[in-house]
Amino acid sequence: MLEVDHIETFHGETQALFGAPLTVGAGEVVTLLGLDGAGKTATSRSILGLSPPRAGRVRFEGQEITRTPTHRISRMEIGWAPDDRRLFPALTARRNLALGTRNRPWR
Repeated sequence: MLEVDHIETFHGETQALFGAPLTVGAGEVVTLLGLDGAGKTATSRSILGLSPPRAGRVRFEGQEITRTPTHRISRMEIGWAPDDRRLFPALTARRNLALGTRNRPWR
């Protein structure tokens, strides 16, 4: 469903990802874990098109989306729930994530 094929992403001239691979199948839930500076945010930003990789590819359902604008990627229902934004602080993490699975009126 989602394939990240050895992407290399930079913040300015500083390389943040060095050939990161990732595959997520239909129905799978994936969590990126790691120390500060390990590349979790860079990976998410690269998938969403916020920091497009200089090398490698991102594919969703077999379609290349590496250079697709972020607003189009979000319409494919690819999203990111950063842990530090406290979208709905009174809700549990499970409820916050469940809100993202609801049908949207613009579908």
